[in-house]
Amino acid sequence: MFDRRAACSQILAGRCACPGCPGKLSDPRRSPNGWGHCRSCHCAWRVENYGGDASRIYPMTVPSSQGCPVWDEMANDPAHRWR
Repeated sequence: MFDRRAACSQILAGRCACPGCPGKLSDPRRSPNGWGHCRSCHCAWRVENYGGDASRIYPMTVPSSQGCPVWDEMANDPAHRWR
């Protein structure tokens, strides 16, 4: 199961939150919309804080248009039915 708090911690630390991806994220301050882009799988990540409440933080992603191998592998695994 995807752990959103762990994913948020990884993103805030500059690491990709894709399961099993060892990639580091680019500096989100250099992106107009605050996205950090993974140098390994090319997905984009950021953390959203709804209403300013620390308990309401969520990881947001835009999977790579080049095809993220980590997400593609999970999509083909019958144990993962997230798509």
